[in-house]
Amino acid sequence: MIVVPAGVSHRLLDDYGSGFEMVGSYPAGKGWDMCYGRKEENEKVKGIAGLGWFERDPVYGDEGPCLVE
Repeated sequence: MIVVPAGVSHRLLDDYGSGFEMVGSYPAGKGWDMCYGRKEENEKVKGIAGLGWFERDPVYGDEGPCLVE
């Protein structure tokens, strides 16, 4: 299990037939927003920078390790 916070670049190049699966999860009212590093995406990037950290751990809930500061 890998938790990738908003704003962290990531890409699957090849799963080599391993059966890898990915699930996206977003807070209520939010969704994914793809950025490719283009100059015209600067406003999107600024929006990503303003997102907060997890309010609940996406796997373990209120007591999960993603909430440890």
